[in-house]
Amino acid sequence: MLDEPFGALDEVTRADMQQLLIGAIRRTGACALLVTHDIDEALLVADHIVLLGNRGTLVGRWPVDLPHPRQTQIRSLGELRISILQALQNSISEAA
Repeated sequence: MLDEPFGALDEVTRADMQQLLIGAIRRTGACALLVTHDIDEALLVADHIVLLGNRGTLVGRWPVDLPHPRQTQIRSLGELRISILQALQNSISEAA
């Protein structure tokens, strides 16, 4: 389990560490749970994204079935990002 492991890093180091994590998971076949508040990081690293709301309620789940490196998949990433942001905004509105 990785809880915001790259949160305090600059953008270049963060991107390098994300690639190292992806490579380590591929080489070892390990499973990792990455907690992040950064939607873009989740889209670039994760195979599945789970969005939790207040008190851990499930807001939504999205598979990320895109090949690595994902930086070249701008359109697909953008569509997923919009879907996640809409679900997040809806959950905030419902909680208010």
